[in-house]
Amino acid sequence: MTTDQELLASLEAKCVLVKDRVKGCAMGFTPGLYLWGTGGVGKSWLVEKTLQDMRTPYVLTNSRLTGKGMFEL
Repeated sequence: MTTDQELLASLEAKCVLVKDRVKGCAMGFTPGLYLWGTGGVGKSWLVEKTLQDMRTPYVLTNSRLTGKGMFEL
């Protein structure tokens, strides 16, 4: 059986990975990040928090954005 500490360590490792990928995008090292998962687990919050901590300007959109719409941002 998995302990609470093991579950928290697993979550923290995943959060660190997402933060690193977001920072890579914000700094121009990679052109984008496709982040998916169950709704309500904090994906958007983590991305926004990371960008705010970096003081990086960003535009928040919903999940319904066409390719053309991306160029109009």
